[in-house]
Amino acid sequence: MAAVADAFASKLMGILQGMAKEEVEMLLGVPGEIAKLETTLGYISPILADAERRRIRDSAAERWMREFKDAMYDADDILDLCQILEGGEEPMLARRRYIPVFSCFSNQVIPHQIGMRIKALNQRLEDLAKMIPRFGFIISQATSSTSTTTRDSTYSGSDFRRETILVSDIIGEKIDEDRRKLCDLLVNEMDAPTRSVIDNVVVVAITGAAGIGKTTLAQMVFNDRIVQEHFEVKIWLSVTREFRKIRLLRQCIAYVDGIADDVEDTIGELEQRLHLAMREKKFLVVMDDVWSGEAWHILGLPLAPGSRVLVTTRNDTVAREMGAQHLHRVTTLDPDDSWLLLKKQVSPAADDRDIDDLKDIGMMIIEKCDGLPLAIKVIGGLLRTRAPERDSWFYVLNHNSDEQLEIISSSLYLSYQDLSPQLKQCFLYYSLLPKGVNFDSPNVINMWISEGFIHRAARLADELEDTGTGCHQDLIMRHLVEPGASCSMHDIVRSFAQHMAREEALVVQMELKTGVRSHLLSKLRRLSIESTESVPVEWADLQKLVLLRVLIINGTVNFKPGDSLSSFSRLRVLHAVRVAGSDRLVSSLCQLKHLRYLYLYDSDISRLPDDIDRMKFLQHIGIVNCGSFVRLPVNIINLRQLRSLDLVGSSVDAIPRGFSRLTNLRSLLGFPVHIDVGGQGWCSLEELGPLRQLRHLRLEGIEKVNASYLAERANISSMGHLISLHLNCSKSISANVTNSEQQLIQEVYEHLCPPRSVENLVMETYIGRRLPSWMRAPEAAAFGSLRYMVLRNLASCTELPDGLCQIHCLERLEINKAPLVKHVGPEFLEINNAPVWTVCAFPRLQELVLHGMVKWCGWVWDPWKAAMPALQVLLVEHCRLRSFPPGLYYHARALRHLVIAHARRLESLEAFSSLVELDICLSPRLRKIAYLPKLQKLTIKICPKLSVLEGVPALRSLVLEDYTMKTLPGYLLLQDDVCPKKLTLDCTIKLLKSISMGKGGSEWPKISHIQQVAAYAEDGGHQRKWSVLYTREPFSFEAYMPDSEENLADDKLVRSDDIPSDGSTDSQTDDELDDNNDSPTGSTGVDLFNNDSELVGIESPREKIIEMLMHGRHTDKQQLQVVSIYGIGGLGKTTIAKSVYRRISNRFECCAYVSGSQITDIVGIMKSIIDQVRCPYYSMEEVSNPQDNLQVIISILEKFLEDKRYLIVIDDIWEASVWETIKTAFIGNYQGSGIIATTCKVDVAESIGGIYTPPLLSDEDSKILFYRRTNFRSEAGCPSQYREVSKRLLHKCSRLPLAIITITSLLRPLNSEEEWKKVCNSIDSGSELGDSVTDMRRILSRSYHDLSPHLRKCFLYLSIFPEDYVIRRDSLVQRWLSEGLIPSDHGQNLHELGETYFYQLLDTGMIQPVEFDNDGNALACRVPVVIIDLIAYLLLIEEKHNTTSASQRRTDPPNKVERLSLQVSKEEKDAVAKAPKSLGTAAGTISSSAKETTKCFWEGSLSISCSADSVDALPISKNLRVLVLEGSLENRHVDKYLGRSSRQLRYLILASTQITEIPKKVGNLQFLQTLDLRETRVTELPLTFVRLKQLQCLLINRSTKVPAGISNLQALKVLQDIDISKSPDILESICTLPELRVLKITLWSWDESSSKLLPETLCKLSTSELMHLSISTCCSLEFKSSDDVQEVFQHITKLEIQHSTFNTLPTWIDKLKKLSSLSIEVYLLEEDALRILGGLPALVFLSLTAKKTPEARPTEDKLVVRSNGFGCLKTFHLFSRDMVIKFEKGSMKSLERLKLSFQASLQFKKIIQASLQFPKNNQESLTKEIFSFGLENLSSLKHIQVELICFSATEKAVKVAEDAIRGMIWASSRQPRPALDIRRSAEEYKIDDKKELREEARDGFLAYWDGRTASV
Repeated sequence: MAAVADAFASKLMGILQGMAKEEVEMLLGVPGEIAKLETTLGYISPILADAERRRIRDSAAERWMREFKDAMYDADDILDLCQILEGGEEPMLARRRYIPVFSCFSNQVIPHQIGMRIKALNQRLEDLAKMIPRFGFIISQATSSTSTTTRDSTYSGSDFRRETILVSDIIGEKIDEDRRKLCDLLVNEMDAPTRSVIDNVVVVAITGAAGIGKTTLAQMVFNDRIVQEHFEVKIWLSVTREFRKIRLLRQCIAYVDGIADDVEDTIGELEQRLHLAMREKKFLVVMDDVWSGEAWHILGLPLAPGSRVLVTTRNDTVAREMGAQHLHRVTTLDPDDSWLLLKKQVSPAADDRDIDDLKDIGMMIIEKCDGLPLAIKVIGGLLRTRAPERDSWFYVLNHNSDEQLEIISSSLYLSYQDLSPQLKQCFLYYSLLPKGVNFDSPNVINMWISEGFIHRAARLADELEDTGTGCHQDLIMRHLVEPGASCSMHDIVRSFAQHMAREEALVVQMELKTGVRSHLLSKLRRLSIESTESVPVEWADLQKLVLLRVLIINGTVNFKPGDSLSSFSRLRVLHAVRVAGSDRLVSSLCQLKHLRYLYLYDSDISRLPDDIDRMKFLQHIGIVNCGSFVRLPVNIINLRQLRSLDLVGSSVDAIPRGFSRLTNLRSLLGFPVHIDVGGQGWCSLEELGPLRQLRHLRLEGIEKVNASYLAERANISSMGHLISLHLNCSKSISANVTNSEQQLIQEVYEHLCPPRSVENLVMETYIGRRLPSWMRAPEAAAFGSLRYMVLRNLASCTELPDGLCQIHCLERLEINKAPLVKHVGPEFLEINNAPVWTVCAFPRLQELVLHGMVKWCGWVWDPWKAAMPALQVLLVEHCRLRSFPPGLYYHARALRHLVIAHARRLESLEAFSSLVELDICLSPRLRKIAYLPKLQKLTIKICPKLSVLEGVPALRSLVLEDYTMKTLPGYLLLQDDVCPKKLTLDCTIKLLKSISMGKGGSEWPKISHIQQVAAYAEDGGHQRKWSVLYTREPFSFEAYMPDSEENLADDKLVRSDDIPSDGSTDSQTDDELDDNNDSPTGSTGVDLFNNDSELVGIESPREKIIEMLMHGRHTDKQQLQVVSIYGIGGLGKTTIAKSVYRRISNRFECCAYVSGSQITDIVGIMKSIIDQVRCPYYSMEEVSNPQDNLQVIISILEKFLEDKRYLIVIDDIWEASVWETIKTAFIGNYQGSGIIATTCKVDVAESIGGIYTPPLLSDEDSKILFYRRTNFRSEAGCPSQYREVSKRLLHKCSRLPLAIITITSLLRPLNSEEEWKKVCNSIDSGSELGDSVTDMRRILSRSYHDLSPHLRKCFLYLSIFPEDYVIRRDSLVQRWLSEGLIPSDHGQNLHELGETYFYQLLDTGMIQPVEFDNDGNALACRVPVVIIDLIAYLLLIEEKHNTTSASQRRTDPPNKVERLSLQVSKEEKDAVAKAPKSLGTAAGTISSSAKETTKCFWEGSLSISCSADSVDALPISKNLRVLVLEGSLENRHVDKYLGRSSRQLRYLILASTQITEIPKKVGNLQFLQTLDLRETRVTELPLTFVRLKQLQCLLINRSTKVPAGISNLQALKVLQDIDISKSPDILESICTLPELRVLKITLWSWDESSSKLLPETLCKLSTSELMHLSISTCCSLEFKSSDDVQEVFQHITKLEIQHSTFNTLPTWIDKLKKLSSLSIEVYLLEEDALRILGGLPALVFLSLTAKKTPEARPTEDKLVVRSNGFGCLKTFHLFSRDMVIKFEKGSMKSLERLKLSFQASLQFKKIIQASLQFPKNNQESLTKEIFSFGLENLSSLKHIQVELICFSATEKAVKVAEDAIRGMIWASSRQPRPALDIRRSAEEYKIDDKKELREEARDGFLAYWDGRTASV
């Protein structure tokens, strides 16, 4: 890096020239050596510039330069040692202070060593000097700061030929827009006030980096038709760096008169010829590649009015030297345009499909080119020579050829060579900065200073930062560095810089495996390294690089004990970002004697060394965003060289006294205001007074100043060099401040007046009511240098200051969050007693940002008031303006870009004559945009009422984004003044589908005339997943839409990232929340996740609720929509509500989020809503008396909200009365408002309406959430030994989000599988498991405590059931009745009351349904494990009920056990038999004998599920009421328990046992009400059975014989599965049972008489309460008398007749008016049967099997289901071999579930027949007709199941049927479409396409068909 050698030589020469050489030589003992060093350097320095050029291609010269650099680095270290001995003073500073250098050498050993090093250095330099002649280096002449190399250029006639454009260079819409823009500038007249000219000629400059496309753009402008016609003379001059005047003159003459002779004219003669030729002509001169402004002045072209000059240059400074009025910066290509350019370079032919297949690799190549056209073209040229194959392209991607680098580097090398030596060093330094990491320019400049690049040899000390800033700006002007706050480069430029600095600088990315261990790095001077947690950097590897001067670390470092900084003794710069463990290095920090720059960002450093004053050279310290850093060392005040200190984001709250000694400070950021409370009243602000050299100052915590005079001592106004001042109060005090505090802060700020030199002023979190007087007129006019001002978070200010308009240099003004400012009046622009130059308000203001002024509704600016003539950008966000003032239209004539967001009352936007770009977002009332004649780019987001767009003739690009738009807006239709060339649309997938129809769609007329259309829709969170791309000329139309139309079912709504915000969450809107609130607060509900990024399984509930809110359940979508989210605690209701709120709150005018809680404060809720929606009220007294004034509050809120679109979330409502009270404030709103409420109570949800119950997590989501919250982070990361216990834990969590989160919180600290198992075994025990589990139980118990006392007992009873037990509803109700848990009240049917209890528990969500009947009612449930744990916990507290099982035990046996449930698995049976003495609770084994266990069991219920030998030892318990025996129990066990002790038994279940007989003593159970013998081996009941007079429910197997005398059981209500063929005369006995309600009988013995006997007998039933009759028989039934049937069946609600087929539908069916469920089979189905069934008023479920349908030709009408029947039907199952049914429009209005079963072959046969009958019809249309069932007419249908019977069908026939059915569903326009489930049956009877049906197969199928049942 020769630039370093050149710069070092210059620096060292300056130092040596100031030395007292003879004295130093004497002290060091090396006479003459210092003078020799100076002489040698003086000899070598002049040849270094040429040596740098030579080293590029001469390896020997490169080695010579490398050795010279090493010598210079050693020299620099030697001089540093002298400074250390001197006491820290730098030599040049010592010279200025007249301190002799030799006075520092008190230790003679060290001077001697230094002397020996100087002698050795001289010898090395002499050897290098002797080698100079052999290289023939050329001595450079004295140059200016810009190096100019003289190089002869031969004249060629081709130089002045007009440049031609390669079509392959012109790519994309961007370059075309730039061309039009420049053509307009050149052709049109420019405004006089802003015109900059050279002798009346307007100059326009195109600037940009090398290879970026400046010349290509200039060529397009030069050849443009409009330009060609406008100018009489057009000249193209290729100026280049080494231009010659005579050559340029000849080029000009050739363009003017077409003659290019080679006569050796003199310059004077050529000038005369040119003047004559161009006299009075309007010309255009393009000067390409200009390096100096002198080119224009030397050329001296004759000038005529209206002429133009177009310049291309790499340097903005050159453009300004030429007086350019307009600078156009050329930017890099975007990825799409880059790909097009690359394709054209590789394959100029039109057919490039092969190239498209390589796009993925091409995009990676493009990324390396960084959008630079030159690089893309070079790479494209290389790819053209290779085959279009992936391997070839991958090779090019991974290998940069020398040819590529040479072409690209040669272009950049010209720019590099044009830099001064100092600037070269600064440029190459950028190669160290990691890509993508922000480095503020002040930090980079400080690094330059620390390395000596900007040294004191040529500048005074106080000008270093200014010099550095100038260098930075110079690099930006030359387009070598990108402009902006963070320093960055194009990748191509970065690669060039890294190549040039490769010998001494290295950038390492650990993830890319770039190592740092190579021996080639032994002389590395600068290292920048990026690492990650997965690939960290080893500190031990770095310690080998002992010559390092710069170390930049970003990421993870592995430290080991003993690691230190001692190896880096030469380090000058240490910059560390996010380095954990940095505290380890603090102790060795002082060993870095040469260190000048120390910067740590986001690290865990907590201190600096106490002896930091030993680091004499330390100039820059940055401890930024290091929260652990709390204290500065006291000795920091002795660092006299310190120039900058940055503490922003640290925890330092005090500074040491004496800080004022650091008078060399230039930058002080994050300075904490601190008050000494020790009694002396010292304030840290006092320390600022002497720091007069400060240029940048940021104060934190100004509110701590308790007296204004203390601020005066800072004397800030006297800091004459200060250019940047940041005044900041703590964010925590922006609210709830007193009047006295506001007054004090105003006085303090009065004394913090900036000096007149300040250029940048920021005030943040100001709490005063008025801004300080120095910001008001006339004082503000004194700030003659102020250019940038930011006023942020003016929480209490009610008006803007009137003096800002008088700050004549102000270029940018930002006012962010001034929530109390309502009006901006004329005083904002008023100028009173102002100087002459401020006659125009804001004369130089270019950018104005007004953000977060949420109450701002008026802006007064009279048309006659001149202001803001230079304003170019205006941003207005979150305000209430209805329109903009006329003065803005008239005077802001330079306004080019206007951004408006959240201006919710803005109605129109018109008459901005200069506006070029407009972005408008979330303006729901905006209706009109008009008369913007220069508007070229328009972006509109979520402006639903915008209907007028006119007067925009220049519009080129239109961007629309609206996810509620159903059709494209009408203003897109072709108009004279609205015709965009490009339309970009983000919309719903439904609208996109309409657009995708192209010319056949309704949207085509609105887009057909647009040149380019790109429309997109998202899906599943994938932004722009689907698209339609259309180009008019040449025509192209491509639609990328989903193959399946499931994705088209629902319109997608606004994404959370669609609307940009101010850094807050998207829940924050202008009128809804306080400005400091990022999310809704105050909720007592449980928000299970910290932020949306953690959400699992919430997308579907969130979108469903959004759909309910935004689309509504009413036809009028503007009505108020209310949604109540209902469910058990821990289900995630609050989380869902908050997620919905965050997602859509920005679509409402005002929003509020409040919480109810169990202790409800209605007034508090209403006041919170009032505050959040910012509803004004006169005084607090008006609502100070809560109860008396509640109605007043409601009235105020109702009136305020009546014309607003609002969103209110009320979380956790516990009483219906609360809703009934507050809802009166919201009724009557027709603005599309919405209310969301959450509750755990069903009655509250029903009162609110719009109930939505979130589902439990799916199994997959449960796993994702579970593993994500463990230390494993994912299922894949879980070790195999933890998999089984994880599965058990997941099962116990029961898919409840709260349970998963709670359980995983217990697991995180645990480190072994055994500990996990202990937790798993403890769940459901109710024992103490920590605070998180206690909180979970508390949340879940809220639903329990809300139950009635009787229902609580029933709920606790569930403890007797084991985990995962399926609890049958009827069985549970019988148990409750048997235990007396259901009280009799007012004669109510207790069984019905018990069912009501069951459904109430289901409504709470504490039990989960697992099986349903035909009507959708739950038949069984399961208790989640977390609820079992809750019950156990509640029982332990109440000690009333106790349950013991092998998996759940107590350490303290209770005194009395009422219910005992003993479940012992096969593995545990030995534990029961061994019978220890005590009872364990969660150890997983039984530690007590069953005998000991049951000693405490007195009475109640006993449930035993275990092996026979496990229960033998159990003693007999007294007074049993419920006995459940399951498992492999035998007859003897039953006999044991049915003794005298069981006389109170009411409930006996012997299901699933090995029992074969019932003992006779069962007849003694006089209180027995329920007997369940299902799934036993009992074949006959004993005769004593008929003595059970109170038996109400008998459940037996079909094979069980019932003795005669069953008529004695007069209380019997339920009799199930009795086979009357096995029990003679039993049917007659059954008919005598008066209370019978449920009767299920079977008859399988064929008897011809049964066909008459069974119906006749049933008609004699004495009961009039029969509700459920089920008959299963193979006999045909003939009910003759419809009157008898009606009398017996008058109350029947459910009728099932299975396996018995009626010829036609019985006529008596229409008499059953209460029938809700019917299953029946008929032989012949006719339309009359459908009419009868449709007339049943209560029918909800219908299963209909038709063995035959009327014969019909394919094209004739089908059986039609009419619209006047089946009003209540929700489920319909139809089984018919030949499906000839069709649903009429409006039929079965309530139908939700439909199942169709038919034979595929018959339908296919119809298609064949129809094809023969109607040959003119195509098969597709015939297929549609055959399968046209009218399903689209079922308006409520949610689910369709189709069973295709494959008997005698070919595979083709089945597939045709499947495709036809799918097409029938997806062709429906109804939304949402029903879910479709297609299944196959009887596939074993399917035939091959070429085989006939075999007879045996036919017979087999007929048997199969006859055996089918219509059961569900």
